[in-house]
Formats: sequence, structure tokens, C-alpha cells
Amino acid sequence: MKNLEAYLSELRKTLPDIQERLNIGANETQLEILRFAVNCPLPPQLICLYEQFNGEHMAKAPGFMGGLQFMPIDMVLDDLEFFRGTEAELTPTATKAIKEAPLRQLNWIPFAFDGSNSWFAVDLS
Repeated sequence: MKNLEAYLSELRKTLPDIQERLNIGANETQLEILRFAVNCPLPPQLICLYEQFNGEHMAKAPGFMGGLQFMPIDMVLDDLEFFRGTEAELTPTATKAIKEAPLRQLNWIPFAFDGSNSWFAVDLS
């Protein structure tokens, strides 16, 4: 929580409207749906982040996650489905993943997206 407040404080210097871009926090039901989808406990830091903000308004310019859009849980669930359902051998590149494998074999939670082909993801391995 302390790190999140420090991060927001820094962001406000260049994005004074950052607070208005962020959605209200996720409720317990939304977090439970995400837990069920990944079939393992969520990292406490991710829970804390989503309890504070359930992503950012996707219609506004991104900025919260290093220029990538911080995804609401419903979008995370959609991308999880994409990762797991892809028939192509899409393999992540330029990662520091514990396990390098096709997306459908990885237990990742995508949480930020550039609108094209790049995600930030939590590696649950």
C-alpha cells in the first residue's frame, strides 16, 4: 500500500488526473472469480492493487502501468481465456519468466496491456 501511494504521488506530477482515470476497487466477488479462473491463490500485492483500483478507464489515454493500460478484472478474464485458448504456438519473448512455453501452457495473470501485442503479467509459477 505504501509503495502504491508513492507511485501515485510520482504519477500525479506528470498525470495530474490519474486518480480520475482509475476505476473503483474490485469487490470480493470479482476477486473470487479471478482466483477461480487462475485456480490458485492470488499474490497479496495483486489483491491489494485490485482492492484499491479495478483497472483504469480504458477509453482514456493509458498511463498507470508504465504507459500500458491497467486492465479491469473483466478484461483480465478475457485475456486469460485468449491465452489459454489460442491454437497458435504464441510464445512470450523478452521475458524473465520462470518457465518459457506457449501462452496456453503458462499460469500468468495479465494485468496491463498496450492495446496491441504486449502485456505485463504476473507469473504464478
